[in-house]
Amino acid sequence: MGVRRGSLSFTRFRVTGIVPKDLRKRYLEAVQLRTFAPLDVNGEATEASGWCVLERPFDLEFDASKLFYDRFVLLGFRVDKWRVPGPLIKAHVEDEEQRLLGKSGRERLGRAERADLKSKVTMRLRRKIMPTAKLFDVAWDLDGETLLFFCHSAKLILDFSALFETTFGLSLVEDSPYAAAMRANLPSALQKRLMQLDPMSLVDGHRRLAQARKGSTAKVEAPVVSDTKTRTPTAPEDLLERIETTRFLGAEFLLWIWLYGALVEEVVSLGKLGEWSVWLEGALALKSVFDPAECVSVRGAAPGTSAEAREAVKAYKFPTRAKVLLRQDPRDFRFVLNADRFSISSGDIPAVLTEESDDAFLDRMHLVDELLTLIDRLFATFLHFRLAPVWAEAWEPAVAAWTEESRTPASILQTLLKAAKSLGKKQ
Repeated sequence: MGVRRGSLSFTRFRVTGIVPKDLRKRYLEAVQLRTFAPLDVNGEATEASGWCVLERPFDLEFDASKLFYDRFVLLGFRVDKWRVPGPLIKAHVEDEEQRLLGKSGRERLGRAERADLKSKVTMRLRRKIMPTAKLFDVAWDLDGETLLFFCHSAKLILDFSALFETTFGLSLVEDSPYAAAMRANLPSALQKRLMQLDPMSLVDGHRRLAQARKGSTAKVEAPVVSDTKTRTPTAPEDLLERIETTRFLGAEFLLWIWLYGALVEEVVSLGKLGEWSVWLEGALALKSVFDPAECVSVRGAAPGTSAEAREAVKAYKFPTRAKVLLRQDPRDFRFVLNADRFSISSGDIPAVLTEESDDAFLDRMHLVDELLTLIDRLFATFLHFRLAPVWAEAWEPAVAAWTEESRTPASILQTLLKAAKSLGKKQ
């Protein structure tokens, strides 16, 4: 699973900062200074990380041809760890302790002596065990200011980000629902609503559903579409706050994909990208809005249609991880979306037709770019619904009716359909 082959599992970053004009020379020198340094068996460090050549963990000799290809900087991030099994250390320590006690005639060793003994045993065992080595691909698109790190581990992301920023003097911003919203070119009116947005309310949905059933209707505006671009907050603390307080949008995005087909029964228009059929398939992981530790996993042939899934949504458990399928015959794009972090795993793109070559790599990256563009456009479409009055007036009561397994009033369905068609024409 990496840049050149296999399924796609990566964390997406935006690279910020000023790229030097002589980047090829400066970046090559910077990478050469921070190549991976193997662990010293006699040293105290238990972990080491650094750069290596892409897909070649033991190649630490960089030149321009190994680092740059076309518009990409390609790297391997290598991490080595000593992994001496705890039970093995314990057994050797106990054996050595008994030997020392028998030799000295004492009943037990002091705490400091045991710590020193454990350290010596660990160092001795290290000489007999090779450290584990892991390699993670890195693809930095210099033109697109986007970087893909083929890893999801929070700890490794921190280590990688620190090394990247030290090496290149640039900052990395990990992807998130808020970052995706900043790429959506929202009109200023929707941008203001985003800054004050609260999680969706099924309580309000049930209330409006009851009103609709009594024949009380309210005028609903269609989603707003504009070419006006949004501005990213400049204060780091403001940006961090917005990232954290809008993570719920990821789960609501998956819920929207899940129920769009069931409620609207239409393909999704993605503007110049055309019309796409979109749905969730495979197991669903749902998490409580109120207690993140309360999770449910729904499996089966069609988990999204199960009573268990419906009850989970009714109890404010929204999907946080699910496989999304985007289809425009004859092509399919599949990927698992981690909604909170907007990271991708098990991504499946249409087959690359060329042979194993540099051209195949560029073809593959073109398809990866297309996948990311589709996800961004789909999320932008969701936001135009989510931030418009149609969400509270029609979408929430439609979801409320779905959780009750009851008929959705025709007025609400007509409003959703009208809004979908209106947005499709304007994009």
